[in-house]
Amino acid sequence: MRKHRAFFLFILAFASMTMLIHWSVAAQTNGQAPHPFGEPVYHDHPPQEALPLTLDPDQFRDKRPAYVAYTLAAQIKEVLYQAPCYCACNRSQGHRSLLDCFTGKHGANCPICQKEAIFCFLQHKQGKDAKQIREGLAKDEANKIDLEKDPDAYLRGLPSSPE
Repeated sequence: MRKHRAFFLFILAFASMTMLIHWSVAAQTNGQAPHPFGEPVYHDHPPQEALPLTLDPDQFRDKRPAYVAYTLAAQIKEVLYQAPCYCACNRSQGHRSLLDCFTGKHGANCPICQKEAIFCFLQHKQGKDAKQIREGLAKDEANKIDLEKDPDAYLRGLPSSPE
């Protein structure tokens, strides 16, 4: 009988702790699941100084998704400066915003960054502001971008883009 009582108390304590942890996390994240890599970083204001250049997309012509992402990133540097990246490059490479992914070669090999840059471009083109774009990124809406189907489709309509 003692074993059953001890087991019951253990299960009750475990369930209580699990519920407390769940409620604590939900309260801290407004009901959204926390990001597995911690809080993403970004600048919550427009840039005050000139921004660094993104890498030349021509060096990625043989990697179409990277070429498209770098081409679009170059056109919306101010937006990317205010956008977080959700691939954890802030921890692994010290990035401070999505723009940092495209001032170096990281964005060439990261489909998460590529999708996020294309998403930011499309949202900006629709008139969304930085806060609205961040909200979409936080909801993982960039993951709906299909990099394999026809990445060049995102370039159509741009000046001097391949048609």
